[in-house]
Amino acid sequence: MQDLAERIHEATVLIADHDADILTLLRLQLKRSGYTKVTCASDSEHALEIIDAFRRKGAEFDLFMLDVMLPVYDGYEICRKIRELSQSPVILLAAHVGETERERVRELENVEFLVKPFPLESVDLLVEKALTKHLLVRELRQSNAKNQQLFLNVLQVIMNTMAATHKFHEEHSRNVATIVRKIAKAMKFPPREISLLGIAGAFHDIGMLSVDETILKKPGKLSRDEFAVVKEHTKVSSSILEPIQDLSAVLTTIRHHHECWDGSGYPDGLKSDNIPMGARILCVADSYNAMTTERPYRTEPLSHKEAIARISEGAGTQFDPDIVAVFTQKVKFE
Repeated sequence: MQDLAERIHEATVLIADHDADILTLLRLQLKRSGYTKVTCASDSEHALEIIDAFRRKGAEFDLFMLDVMLPVYDGYEICRKIRELSQSPVILLAAHVGETERERVRELENVEFLVKPFPLESVDLLVEKALTKHLLVRELRQSNAKNQQLFLNVLQVIMNTMAATHKFHEEHSRNVATIVRKIAKAMKFPPREISLLGIAGAFHDIGMLSVDETILKKPGKLSRDEFAVVKEHTKVSSSILEPIQDLSAVLTTIRHHHECWDGSGYPDGLKSDNIPMGARILCVADSYNAMTTERPYRTEPLSHKEAIARISEGAGTQFDPDIVAVFTQKVKFE
């Protein structure tokens, strides 16, 4: 049976944009990221013809990426036509997104915006997020009613966790997902492994739901007992995700992302090569983002240069030295 990452990369995607350069850019980026079934259209009428031909074959696209400025029928109109037939996610490509634009799609579900010009990492993350939710929900609908309700509840927790705690965790997880993908690409991982690491980065701190808000927002140093509570979040994170079989490949990465190269980390005190590779990468990404963003216990984040120096100092103790070398020498930040 294929795992989730493999099914994501075999999903069918339709891109429609009147700008030939953007159309080519998106097509090549998705191809580089491992997506094998991408169809392109340069105008709305062609896009609708492709959708109709697909449906006549008894198939439908898993994801639509639509330029809002398409001639004849703009992206909003095509989106409404799609919603009459399908609940597949739609990503609208727009140069500006304000309240007016959001109001036009407020009644429609599974619609996201991607603002031009966009960094390529944003394309990968948004496409993965949309397809992950879409494929899981579709499969859950095919399961029996009892399991469907159980896993839909779990899925709802997963998709809304970061917003349900506070904004910091949402931004942190998004940033970490981007960084782990950068490291994995620099290490020449295959697309499937890059996707799995992105998923792990997005959900690695979901277990923070179990930590009291007073601890998370404490401005000073945590007590020994408080830190013991925080350390449980890695095990809680993997436990929350465990019922979803398609995410089984990321469980060890998430559980062990606070292990240290010298064996001094948690939760299991793993050392060096006994720590899963994904967890070693996630450890570096998580630490870098923590250093360079505001925290309740530290209002002044480190600069990029200072954080790189700290990461380098931790090579061989907290971090895998080979991953530190890749991170400090090959990963680029905008």
